[in-house]
Amino acid sequence: MYEQKVPGEDGTELVQLTPALAAQCGYSMQTDPRGYPKLLASLQSCFTHNMNDEQFLATVQFTVHGLPASPQTAFTASKSCSHTWVSREVVCAANFMEVSVRNLLPDHSIQTQDKMEAFDTQLTLWKIIVFTPEEKSFQPKELQAMGYGVQTSSTRLVMRSPYNMAETYSQDVAGIPMEVFKTVTLYRDRWMMTAVDVAAACPTGGVDFSGDMIIWRFPRQVSPLVSSEDFEILELYLEIDGVRLDTSELATTKYSVSITDLHIIVEILVGAPGGYYKSHVLQDQYHICYTIEPWLELLWMEGTDQTRYKVFFPMKTPLMITAPYVVDNTVAEQRVFDVMLGNFLPDVELLNIRFDTEVLAAAEANARGFNIHENRLQNGSKIFILQVPFSDPVVKKSSTSPEVTVYTLSVIFGLLILPEKQAFSHPAVVQAALKDVVLPTVSGTCDQRNYYIALKYGSKGPNFETIVGKRILTPELAEQYSYHENGTHFTLIIPAMSPDVVFEHFPPDCFPNGTVTAWVPRLSSAPILNPEALTLRDDSCKPSYTDDHFVYFVFSVSSCGTSRKFYDNIMVYENEVNWESGINKQTQTPEEHWYRLAISCHYAVSTTQTLAFHTGPHVTEPHADAGKGELLARMRLSQDGTFSQFYSDEDYPVLRFRSQPLFFEVELMQSADPRVAIVLKDCWATGNDDRTSKPRWNLIADGCENLKDPDHAVIHPVVADARVQLPTHHKRFEIKTFSFDVKEGSLNDPIFAHCDVAICDSESPDALCSSQCVDHQQMGSSDHKRVRRKMDSSELVSEQHVSSGPIILMGS
Repeated sequence: MYEQKVPGEDGTELVQLTPALAAQCGYSMQTDPRGYPKLLASLQSCFTHNMNDEQFLATVQFTVHGLPASPQTAFTASKSCSHTWVSREVVCAANFMEVSVRNLLPDHSIQTQDKMEAFDTQLTLWKIIVFTPEEKSFQPKELQAMGYGVQTSSTRLVMRSPYNMAETYSQDVAGIPMEVFKTVTLYRDRWMMTAVDVAAACPTGGVDFSGDMIIWRFPRQVSPLVSSEDFEILELYLEIDGVRLDTSELATTKYSVSITDLHIIVEILVGAPGGYYKSHVLQDQYHICYTIEPWLELLWMEGTDQTRYKVFFPMKTPLMITAPYVVDNTVAEQRVFDVMLGNFLPDVELLNIRFDTEVLAAAEANARGFNIHENRLQNGSKIFILQVPFSDPVVKKSSTSPEVTVYTLSVIFGLLILPEKQAFSHPAVVQAALKDVVLPTVSGTCDQRNYYIALKYGSKGPNFETIVGKRILTPELAEQYSYHENGTHFTLIIPAMSPDVVFEHFPPDCFPNGTVTAWVPRLSSAPILNPEALTLRDDSCKPSYTDDHFVYFVFSVSSCGTSRKFYDNIMVYENEVNWESGINKQTQTPEEHWYRLAISCHYAVSTTQTLAFHTGPHVTEPHADAGKGELLARMRLSQDGTFSQFYSDEDYPVLRFRSQPLFFEVELMQSADPRVAIVLKDCWATGNDDRTSKPRWNLIADGCENLKDPDHAVIHPVVADARVQLPTHHKRFEIKTFSFDVKEGSLNDPIFAHCDVAICDSESPDALCSSQCVDHQQMGSSDHKRVRRKMDSSELVSEQHVSSGPIILMGS
């Protein structure tokens, strides 16, 4: 919100700049590509401090709502300028036309916004004749009441007209459409009359697009402002983003200015510095457009008078479809999908990712074991990267041959354009084929001195590693153990008394209920081994039984430090029996003897699936939860009771009479799930945007009307139509504004509406979403308040808070 500081009796006061007042008073309000506010002000705009038509000072306060640190923050900015005037100056801004002329009158008092004051020489501003092109005569106050600006200063007369006013007209000039505002201002006293011609003409077209060039044609001679053939252009400038381009910049291929017999032609390369790209959505497809806002300035001579002409003409290219592209950087052997989606402008954010069975926000996906992040490129664009393990249930598996498995990832990227919050999506399907894992096979013999081991690699992958005992088989260790390798096999000769030897044992018994039993033989070759000292990985897990020949262990796969791994459809549990002797007390490492016995159990798994389910009074099949992901709700003010047209963010504050009701709609966005519904828990109104402030007017309680005060709110039913596909995603209610305690005719007491919204599962056993309000009077209770059953948090998908306002209530 923009507020202008203006002189007042007690210093300064604030006047809010609405769009209509801004056009009348010489202000143009815009936002830059990041959504930051910009304000352009005419030197002779209303409220500007004018010092003898030589120095000008404007002070503006920007009020920003909803910053994290404060619900409302004000920023004040001041700008001073000096200027040397010519006979006539014309400004064509984005929302108004302005002409300032030298009035050539004796010294007189300064014109104020609301009052025309007499000249010292008894000359007074009498009438203004407006050509439409027919003549119409108006009093100055009449024109001001109609939205025009009329100002005088010590040396200047200023007239200002918003575009598309009834008293302006269109005229074709050298093939270029222009809007014209033409007047004659009459001053008179008892014996004399003075007339001042005041006219402005501004282009409304003339822009074409050819390939990657923007071509702007402007009339060389603006005929509505020129009355003779004695015409000469003295100066011509092009300004981009507040910077006047010099000759060297105009000589580049990015900008050019040329003059023909009829036109001044400006050519700008799409993408040239000073402009910017913006993202848009059209039919769920990603588009971009390029916008640049040049100023063209002319100084011409007609007879002995000079005219300075400035035109501000924003140009926007047509929407250009820019299909995002998917790059599959997956390395199948790493068993992780690596997908890149790009390129996007910086105003695009990744909202969520959707699979066949669920929707995950980025934070939820990363917590689950995915990797989602964005990268900024040197040209300012961005890409999104998604990494998903092959083992996740969202990855589908199929076989093309007995030895090859194909992994398929189907995902829809949910994206959002800021600050407009326009949502769109882009699908991606990637596949990776991988040969099934063939485990290595080991064979060998032994004698009294050595173990002779031969290993066949199988499907040796990049992470294949050989460990002998507890040590990785390094080149030095391989040479010690007579290592030989031919590409498919290798052999080792390991002395029987090597510290890397592990002793074979009877294979463990792996039972379906997860119980494992393991028999460990006593070894006559290792008489110092104490069987009672053997433990599993968890040294608190000791043998269940020992005798003269065996040591017996019994444990569960979920205990004693047992680990679990997955190899495609094989689930492997691993543990080991350990014993160490001769511990060095200083280093706490084995000094002479150790013993390790590996235990593993393999379980075949046909398929795996992760389901979210709940239980009720009756046994039901497991089912996926409704509404998972990020669900957003919004609250909008309808223009009337049809709920077909709504006020946008730019329309606030909205002015309404106290006799007019207010119609609100709360809508669940970005969800097409019929199982999800919204419920209004509580709705109320406050006098400012702090939802906890006082005074507070309660409107809806537990989703029901407050019958103790029927003048406050009425709930309206919602039916399906062309806009509303799922009525359960919408709630509507009406507020009777005359019951609010505000000052009669006040323009300073806004009303803000707030609601607590519950998003719930309509298929829950208690059917909270479809429950009705209960009238206690109908049930025999003296209390006439209607209530809905209190909400159980187990039934809710999420809760949100929505607000709307400010709404200014005026006297009826």
